[in-house]
Amino acid sequence: MYLMTKFQFEDRKDDKVNHPDHYNQGIEVTDFVSSWKMDWFRGNIIKYVVRAPYKGEYVEDLRKALWYLQDLIRRIECKLIDPKEVEDSVREVS
Repeated sequence: MYLMTKFQFEDRKDDKVNHPDHYNQGIEVTDFVSSWKMDWFRGNIIKYVVRAPYKGEYVEDLRKALWYLQDLIRRIECKLIDPKEVEDSVREVS
């Protein structure tokens, strides 16, 4: 896992394009998602939940997270995706 020094964190703090504040509260969401080897579905759920208090659209972001969670559940229940295959494909990329 990549941990930033305080200097690196402060340097990235004002970068609105590559490292906006609503994605970065000590560790960037992408770094966290990557460290847990999450697939796209789970990564989006986490992204919307953790950034909700910082982006200004708290309930809207929670609704987006809920939409992605319900979509993931539907895909699993309808056997459109196999959670084991998603987990394996994430490990292969790492």
